[in-house]
Amino acid sequence: MSVAVLADGRQAIQVWDANTGAPLQTLLGGSGSVSDASVHPLSGELVVAGQNTRAWNLTGTPEKWTLRGGGNSSIAFWGSDDWVFAALGSHNAALQKLQPGSPDLLWKPPAGSYRRPSVSADGRFAAIGDPPNNIFAINAKDVLLLRNPGTQIEQAAVFKAPYALTLLRLSPGGDRLATLELKRERADLIDPGTGKPLSRLEGKDVKKFWDLGWLSGGQQLVGLVTAKADRGNPGSEEWIVLWDAATGKVVQTTTNRTAMDVLAVAPDGRRFAEAGADKKVRIRDAATLAVQQEFRAHDGPITALAWHPTKPIMATASADLSVKLWNLETGRLLEELRGVLTVPTELAFSPSGRRLGCAGDGDPTRIWEPESLNDQPAAAKPAGDWEDLLAPLTPDVVEQTGNGWRMENGTLNSPVKPFATLPLPGDLSGTSYQVRVKLRQLDPKQAFHLVLPVADRMCGFELEGRPDRGIYTGLQLVKGKITRDVPGAVQGKQVKDAEPHDLEVTVRLAGPSAVITTTLDGQPLYEWAGPVSSLSQHSDWKSPPGALALGAYQARWVVSEVKVKQLDGK
Repeated sequence: MSVAVLADGRQAIQVWDANTGAPLQTLLGGSGSVSDASVHPLSGELVVAGQNTRAWNLTGTPEKWTLRGGGNSSIAFWGSDDWVFAALGSHNAALQKLQPGSPDLLWKPPAGSYRRPSVSADGRFAAIGDPPNNIFAINAKDVLLLRNPGTQIEQAAVFKAPYALTLLRLSPGGDRLATLELKRERADLIDPGTGKPLSRLEGKDVKKFWDLGWLSGGQQLVGLVTAKADRGNPGSEEWIVLWDAATGKVVQTTTNRTAMDVLAVAPDGRRFAEAGADKKVRIRDAATLAVQQEFRAHDGPITALAWHPTKPIMATASADLSVKLWNLETGRLLEELRGVLTVPTELAFSPSGRRLGCAGDGDPTRIWEPESLNDQPAAAKPAGDWEDLLAPLTPDVVEQTGNGWRMENGTLNSPVKPFATLPLPGDLSGTSYQVRVKLRQLDPKQAFHLVLPVADRMCGFELEGRPDRGIYTGLQLVKGKITRDVPGAVQGKQVKDAEPHDLEVTVRLAGPSAVITTTLDGQPLYEWAGPVSSLSQHSDWKSPPGALALGAYQARWVVSEVKVKQLDGK
């Protein structure tokens, strides 16, 4: 191992293989002169002692993709683990499909300077802007709103921002856009479909806005601000502020003793994390702003946070040039990721949570597949074993994730609102499987929908769908066509009473094609065979990639059992 101090005061560390002399790792970080260095014989941690002592984890996972592009890289996954906004060529953020070797370009903005895209929580929309390079810029740039129908990219809207901006935050449903002015002195809510201003976030005594996040399904916004005087000056205060998203009015504020720069909201919108200069992460209750948990995460200021979509895991990044994964239930470090050479500014988990991306000024976009994230329970089940997908669910979990579905006495009840989906545990992407659903129809007028993963695609099976008041059973969408227009669709009532019935769907993959068959109470009902590429997911039925999901057009469906079995041969 060798350590050198660069002209800017940072330490450059090179780790070599003692047997072969081959270079193993290059680390950049720490500061000041070096008096000694040592590697722990058991943990593999490296300690560099000197004016500022720093510890390194030499066993961290290297990145799987390094995507180089414009000088200010970005990272945001969009609806799939494979679709990502990241650096490419002269662009800071181009939409690419991850694959072995070089990613495939799907879309790029009109200029390379577009960056820091924001993706709606439901995966349908993405917004991206063109922030100026310095705070003295006054010209507003265009903001693009993109729609993801599942098979292609559509530009849904383009509008001129009300001012030179530095931050965009789409609401969970993509119907509102929070924007932050370049000098961070003003924040507004905008209709992203038209660019029409909706309201301005109340900012009495606020000097600077640092970060914003949507809470409670888009009903409220939380922000980190400096108030009363500029940061670092006498009389300045650091606030967490809660606003009503409909009016922009302040609902609640609380102070923190140190500067906060970044935040991340939990998937259920009931908690958020904030961090900054004091190197600590604080988990706060979204309703009261009270601190529920606090831990020291880094040796330098924390510059980016991301909350895992399904697990109690937090990703943190710091000016100490490290990226770490933490278990929020135990407070323990899970893994440290390596490769970062400049201060990270963005972190993002993929929709399944199996990948983590990082971006920063002057550094490539890096994407890891950390070992601590890749424990997929469904994929680990041996073929031939049935798994009960309702067993892990509780009424609270269903309330948080089920879009109105309710669990009562172990059974699931569909909500009144249309197009409601309840995602189920596990990831079935790339697998052949069978799923059994025991259901009852208490109202003969409404459709039941089952969202199906098929290879790397998603589609829907609809039982008694009623397009144009007809009654059709079959797949939706195939080559963009709804159930009624897909060859082989079954017409007429299939469930003719309110008794329990067994619906079984089998998805079997065969290279680029698939065969999907269904039975009702053991009798053949429907069959489809064709290329996987012709399948897509209807935008009204939202669910995470790879996950089975129950759907209902309205109330009066009761589900008492869902079991899945993986099949031999993929």
